[in-house]
Amino acid sequence: MTLGNKTALDLATPYAERLEGMSDTAIFVGSVGLLVGSYVFGLSLLSATEASSRSVERRKSWIITLFSSLVMSVTGLYFAVRLYVTKGDILVPEALLGGAGSNGQRQDQILEDTVDATMANAICIFFLAYCVVDMVFCAVRLQPFPPPPPPSLELS
Repeated sequence: MTLGNKTALDLATPYAERLEGMSDTAIFVGSVGLLVGSYVFGLSLLSATEASSRSVERRKSWIITLFSSLVMSVTGLYFAVRLYVTKGDILVPEALLGGAGSNGQRQDQILEDTVDATMANAICIFFLAYCVVDMVFCAVRLQPFPPPPPPSLELS
């Protein structure tokens, strides 16, 4: 599957090469920065709308989730295209397939495996950062639910 003259792998390779040179900690910190930045940007958009305070509070809780779902969906599209193009071989490491083919085909397979593994690692770290940021923001921003009223102990 191609987009113009480029395949999904061609589009992902520059990003994978940049991510490959980064530590997992740097990817995590960068992801946290993106998520917090998206939250601040979302708050600025919400403050421009006039709505009831209850409605705005409900929308605030969905800002980080919306941004995360967009990132995860775009990355998921990449892996869906790769799964279609490889006819499912993306799920099986090249070594288990017997490594058949010429040296050029083997090099292409190694590149594909490296790009896929790098992208998968980065998106897993991003999702971990999303979970942490979401928990922290929920703990700080959301008020706890009021306790339910005690049950009545009336005897009939």
